[in-house]
Amino acid sequence: MIARVSWVWVVPPLATSLVALAHPIIDPWRDGVAGLAPLVARTDVWLAVHLALLVLFPLSALALIQAVSGIASASARLARLMLGVFGVLYAGFDTFAGLATGTIVRSARELGAAEQSGALLAVKGLFNSPINGGLFVSGTAAWTLGAGAVAFTLWKARAPRAPVALIAIAAPLLFLDHPAPFGPVTFAAVAAALAWLAWRGPAKD
Repeated sequence: MIARVSWVWVVPPLATSLVALAHPIIDPWRDGVAGLAPLVARTDVWLAVHLALLVLFPLSALALIQAVSGIASASARLARLMLGVFGVLYAGFDTFAGLATGTIVRSARELGAAEQSGALLAVKGLFNSPINGGLFVSGTAAWTLGAGAVAFTLWKARAPRAPVALIAIAAPLLFLDHPAPFGPVTFAAVAAALAWLAWRGPAKD
């Protein structure tokens, strides 16, 4: 039976959506260091956003797990496993691609132009590293599988169509990245689905 989700669990994905809206947009694959200009200009915002997301990504995964609380099916177990994996791997990606790069850029602000250019090239190296790519792909795949399993579990349990559709929409979008518009839409959809289940879902036995 589908359990009623507490309204408390709406907060993490909603907060994640709002914080992701403030994420500076950069293009680390652009030739030279020009694509990192927004990161240089808004380093403090960049670090604040990624510090918040380091906590909010795992909490959002935990919040989505509540949608299948009390359900013992194979798809529900897969959802819990994959969303737990997402919480670990995507937090690692956030640390590597967000906090590490932001810290390097912040430390380089007082350097001369030549030294700053070298530091930014090092940042590009972090973005383009196989570790960063591996954490992103594996973490995002875990999210897609986990959220997809939640949607399937709720559908099998005859949950209302709206939250099932919202979670199904949220499942693949994170592959397109977490800054706006995809990250905010992903977690806003999860928040809306959980709010629906909190409002209309059946009470837990």
